[in-house]
Parts: sequence; structure tokens; C-alpha cells
Amino acid sequence: MKLTRKQRVDYICYTLAAFAGGFLFAFLVSNLAKLGMENVTVSMGNMTGADPNFPVLVFSLLFGFFHGGIVSGVLLAARFFKRKSRGFKIAAALFSLITVWCVCVCGVFGFIPYFIVNLVKMCRKKYIAE
Repeated sequence: MKLTRKQRVDYICYTLAAFAGGFLFAFLVSNLAKLGMENVTVSMGNMTGADPNFPVLVFSLLFGFFHGGIVSGVLLAARFFKRKSRGFKIAAALFSLITVWCVCVCGVFGFIPYFIVNLVKMCRKKYIAE
């Protein structure tokens, strides 16, 4: 099933919003001590870098990536399950823990490649239309 331009734009917007939300959440939680909550500590391990905020940025980027990947997996799974039979959906519900794990793993590992494919196709279609 081919995606329409609206579906591609929706996918890009939803996953970017999830990435940004995950990044901001992790960044703010990691910097609670700087925001005036000195009694809350967040351990970032023993990562060293030239910048003291390097571990915070890495953690925030990874959290945003995983958050966007899970949203990507949910969007792809919703489209996948639309085309399946009722029996398949019942089997997926019976094995829901495996289904949720598969959706999350496929979303996280497919997030960047599928995002790039959608961006390339959006740019290509934009130039063809003009």
C-alpha cells in the first residue's frame, strides 16, 4: 500500500514531535538540580567528555530517539494491523506481550531509515509537482 503525501507528512510530524518531546523531557529531568531542586539527583554514570553537559545531551538524544521510535512503531503497526484478518488480530491480542515488544523493537530500529525514506520521497514529490 502506497502512502499518500498527507500520510507521509503526518508520520514525519508525529515522530518529530515525539522525538522533541522525549528529548526535552529527558533534558529537563537530567537538569533538575540546575532548576532549583537540589535534593533530587539523577545519576548519569561515569561518562566523560570535554563538555560537562555531554552525558546529559547523549542521554537526552537517546531518550528522544527511543521515544520517537516507539511512536514510529505504533504508527506502522496500526497501518499493518488494518490490513490483517480478524483471526490474526485475535492471535496478536493473545500474545500481546510479544506483539508490544515487536512493535517497539521494529519502531526503534526502523525509525531513522523510514524517516529518511519519507523525507526523500517528500522532497522528490515536491519537485515533481512544481
